[in-house]
Amino acid sequence: HQLRRAGNITMAIDGSTVTATSGQVSLSSNTNAVIQSFTLGGAGAEKFALGGSVSINSIGNTVDAHVSNSATVTGVGIGVSATDNSTLQTFAGGLAGADKAAIGAAIAVNEVSNLIVAHSTASALNAGAASIRLDAANNADVLSITFGGAGAGTFALGGSVSLNQLSNTTRAHATGGSLTAGDSVRISAYDDVSILNIAGGLAGGGTAGVGLGSATVVSNDVTEAFVGANTTI
Repeated sequence: HQLRRAGNITMAIDGSTVTATSGQVSLSSNTNAVIQSFTLGGAGAEKFALGGSVSINSIGNTVDAHVSNSATVTGVGIGVSATDNSTLQTFAGGLAGADKAAIGAAIAVNEVSNLIVAHSTASALNAGAASIRLDAANNADVLSITFGGAGAGTFALGGSVSLNQLSNTTRAHATGGSLTAGDSVRISAYDDVSILNIAGGLAGGGTAGVGLGSATVVSNDVTEAFVGANTTI
């Protein structure tokens, strides 16, 4: 069983002039991608039974909000934000029972690799007496449960493996151009990924029983906020 969600969500002011004389200019890009996956394999036999399931799921969105290409934006406050609220929930199970030997196994592989960017590049932002906000936020939520169970008269093996990999980039920056605000300028990148990863194995055998569970999380997330070269604030 395999599911993948991938998309490109972009909001931009590119090479244009935008003026709000009495209100804020707000540019917002966000995604609420959801994957919910349920897989289950079961088997029963007189001599040997094998029940198993494999679940592979991935989310890979680009969420981009920006002002670029010599654009000019004027307002009573300016906000540019990119937010990812991805949710990935998976359950994989394998059950088996036999008089002699049985194996129940489950494997789940989940990957979240989003790019979330909010930026102003080579443009002029003027917020008057108010503030400027460039905000990028990653709020991905991952829940993974795997279970393998087996029962047999002689030998039983129940096991599960859950592997979750995060490779998100969350970036906010101002590079080139100018940002003018009478109040304040904020450039922020925020990573608040939540992971609950559970793997279990249960086995019962007349001679031998082995239950195994392995849960692994690999995180290569990058979160950065900066002011680049040739920028006036």
